[in-house]
Amino acid sequence: MDERPHHRDDPLGMSPRGLHRLLHRVWFPLVHGALAREASPRPGETVLDVGCGTGELARRLARSGAHVVGVDPDERSIATAEAGGESPAIEFHCVAVEGLPLRDGSVDAVVSSVSAHHWEDREKGFAELARVLRPGGRMVLAELRPAPGVRRALDRGTAHRDLPDASEWLRLLAEAGFDNVRVVDVGWRGRLALFMRAERRH
Repeated sequence: MDERPHHRDDPLGMSPRGLHRLLHRVWFPLVHGALAREASPRPGETVLDVGCGTGELARRLARSGAHVVGVDPDERSIATAEAGGESPAIEFHCVAVEGLPLRDGSVDAVVSSVSAHHWEDREKGFAELARVLRPGGRMVLAELRPAPGVRRALDRGTAHRDLPDASEWLRLLAEAGFDNVRVVDVGWRGRLALFMRAERRH
């Protein structure tokens, strides 16, 4: 990770790299907490964590007694996740969401923490999630809803340009085969991100 000092015109560290460090230290744990509460994993369930990164959310979810499958296309992130300690309740796979190595209807719940805007093919990604989620299973999605100042910092990196709004995310979910797609109220944490929920059609 680049640890160079911030530019004079960026005293708060709001460059993409500086912002990334801030997000991981403060912002992501708060978002993960809201996702875990909304997903409410139960003992014996299988939960898929899409874009699992270094595995922090997966480990939080596994504390419920659920079996967690974490997937991420970034090899370094998966290596870090696996180095965080072996657990029979968690497995990690270095794979993109568009090609999941899971059987149809094999997971009870899906969570995605601010990863969907990075997917190469969102339509195919959501279709894959609908395929592996059991009928009646649930998906909880968090995506960026940055304040204007943060959005300007994010826009310096092409990965965060042209972020979909809530209506576009809900459209993609509905077209992929999800029912009851909606934005959910997670209290004050809703100021940090956009939280959405959907169920797999029966």
